[in-house]
Amino acid sequence: MKKILVMDEKNYLPDMKEILREAVRGII
Repeated sequence: MKKILVMDEKNYLPDMKEILREAVRGII
């Protein structure tokens, strides 16, 4: 995970936000 973030932060950050939103919906 950390290596991927370092390699492609710009491309990976938006995906992280989407994953976090899906995770929050799943928890709720």
